[in-house]
Amino acid sequence: MQRQDMHLWKIEPVADPTDPRWLDHSRWDEVIVEAESSGTAVATAARDLGPGGRHVGNESSPERSGFEDVKLYRVTRIGNGERIPSASAPRIVRAVRNGVAVDPGSVD
Repeated sequence: MQRQDMHLWKIEPVADPTDPRWLDHSRWDEVIVEAESSGTAVATAARDLGPGGRHVGNESSPERSGFEDVKLYRVTRIGNGERIPSASAPRIVRAVRNGVAVDPGSVD
């Protein structure tokens, strides 16, 4: 199966850090994803870095990642539309939380 060319996508928070929507979600400063589309970038970030939500007592865990909430994050394509030939699946290139770059493979 041949993969489509990829783009780099930047996912960054748009909601104020005090916004109550963050209560159920981890807040990432920046996530860069190599993917075919913005939707695939969000799905990749949600799968690899989310939901990671916190809950107290008998509250249920969040069913969706914060990356899927357009009031928490925005997604923009990096560059001038240049495509990156790729034979691999979509992947996280860079993830920053609390000002520190995090290895996406080590996120619990």
